[in-house]
Amino acid sequence: MDDRVDSMRIGGFVMLALAASQLLEKFVLSFWLDLDKSTAETAGAAVFDALLGVAMLQGSNAARKVVLFLTGLATLALLGLMALLLVGGYGHLWPVLAASLLTVVGVFVLNLFSEQSRAMVFGALAMVLVGWVGSIAASIALAGAVDLASLKAIREWSSPQRTFEDAEAGITMKVPAHWVLLKEGSPLAEEEKSLVTAANTEVEMVAHIVREMRTYSSADNLQFFLDGVAKAEAAKRASFEAGSRNDATVGGVLARRMKVSWKEKGQATSASFTAWQDGPFFYYLSVTAPRVISKRLDQEADALAGNVAFSAPWTVFLREKAAATRKECPLLTDTVILGLAHSIPRNSAPEVYCREAYRLAFVGQPLLDAASSQRLGARMKTFFAALPRAKSERFGAYAERLRAGQATAPAEDKEMMQAARAAMESLDGEIQDDLRAQFAVAVEMGRFAGGMGAR
Repeated sequence: MDDRVDSMRIGGFVMLALAASQLLEKFVLSFWLDLDKSTAETAGAAVFDALLGVAMLQGSNAARKVVLFLTGLATLALLGLMALLLVGGYGHLWPVLAASLLTVVGVFVLNLFSEQSRAMVFGALAMVLVGWVGSIAASIALAGAVDLASLKAIREWSSPQRTFEDAEAGITMKVPAHWVLLKEGSPLAEEEKSLVTAANTEVEMVAHIVREMRTYSSADNLQFFLDGVAKAEAAKRASFEAGSRNDATVGGVLARRMKVSWKEKGQATSASFTAWQDGPFFYYLSVTAPRVISKRLDQEADALAGNVAFSAPWTVFLREKAAATRKECPLLTDTVILGLAHSIPRNSAPEVYCREAYRLAFVGQPLLDAASSQRLGARMKTFFAALPRAKSERFGAYAERLRAGQATAPAEDKEMMQAARAAMESLDGEIQDDLRAQFAVAVEMGRFAGGMGAR
């Protein structure tokens, strides 16, 4: 019995199925991957395959030969590409190409002749089906995989430590599975002044934690900080694009995440910057990856952020120590107290903060511009006039000793702080606010003048 069948007609149906599968692949893979191939490109290829399939169903031997020629070229190209990948250190990506090769060879065999045996046809169809399923699975599993050269660099620069700790910043991070900490000076590091750098051993992802100090003010919020990060990144990369932002959490602290992308050396890259604040310090966790696996960015960023413990030392300081100090010495702002805490012991008594602020203000006042100096002088006159009458002369003498850089006694510091508090509390609220603001500028000028030595 003749078991030969019309393989060209079956090939026509296969070409139509491949056309549909290209559209299906586009949407199936998009659940996991951010594909570079546009919908228009996918649709164009699908239409071309469909036209060939329709022609073959109508008995066009020319269409069969076109398919045979194209699949033959594709087979040679895939074999050559696999060889190049092996030489270039990307041999672990062979399943993606092998699956595609199996599909192409199956279509090629199916179109060798217009009629073939059932066994040959069934074998070719099995190759096409297995190759298509394998291509999807391999693309998902191996997208963005680390090449051998990067793996070698990771092994060379990886630290045996699985935990990073910075006591001053109050940060402890345990790296999750498939991540390693990198030693300082690693060629994989993309941030020059990061507290720590980590690399993923499965996919091409690098992460950094970076700290920046800003002036402590209500204007310096997370949104404003991320604007600055975006501006700095855009200055480094011409193709930089800032994307969406959303709330996140790092170490139990509210954070804000910004998605970005750029192209460098022909490679499309995606990244996320998760920023959080601790008093005058801002931190961000950056995670970069090839755009094709950008849908995995949040997953990995969440895994890293979830392994960060953060004690927020400066936030605690502001809430506890600074609040108590400000209550005892209402002439000081949080910004002034934060600045002083970098030069005197952080747990110093409120009167020590108050005394150091006076001393720095005397150093800084001559450095103010004429208008600011005059305004501060006018407010200080109002302040001195509000001092309790019994303390006025003593406070004047105390101020002159500080101006001259002389030592004072702890009991006197406390007494003068209490007198200053009584004076401030007797002033109108608007005058108090303006006096604090002018005084803070003088203190800041004193700090920059180099008079930060503790006494």
